[in-house]
Amino acid sequence: MRRIYKTYDLLEAHLMTAMLREHGIDALLFDADFVRQNWLESIAYGGYRIMVSEDRQIGEAAEILQKYKNGTLAVPGEHCLICPSCGKQQGNENPSPRRHVFLALIVWPWIATIALIAWKPSTIQTVFAFAAQIGLYLLLPWLAIWYFKWPSRCGACGHRWREPRRYRHAELAKMAESGAANAPD
Repeated sequence: MRRIYKTYDLLEAHLMTAMLREHGIDALLFDADFVRQNWLESIAYGGYRIMVSEDRQIGEAAEILQKYKNGTLAVPGEHCLICPSCGKQQGNENPSPRRHVFLALIVWPWIATIALIAWKPSTIQTVFAFAAQIGLYLLLPWLAIWYFKWPSRCGACGHRWREPRRYRHAELAKMAESGAANAPD
């Protein structure tokens, strides 16, 4: 068994496994229950791993995952985001925007504490280090806003944007309306 994909999002892991199985590849999702039980430590556990059992299927599985990342597996009628900057249809929403913010909140206090213990600063240096730490903590909310405010990202040019509110759930509303119209009485 070899790992072909790693993610920190449980839903994405299940989707990738199901997609590979649909293409005839014997894919297994490892650590789904173990990592899900303690999600704050999922980075330390290495996230969710998708494994392929046979060596001959590894290349095919990697090719399918690359096609998925590029957006070439999309159904023609499926909703794909069009980048407002370059106009290509390679936009996708960031599935895990909170990962970097949570990682910074978990790692930064440990780094700061170890640095202060190993450095053995004077009183004035401690005050400056404390002020720098407060400054970085004041910067973290802006990092969070940056990740949450522009969730869509283009795979071609890297431009980030947010769809206007009126368009966010328009497709879901259309599906709900057509389902209600076709529902038996």
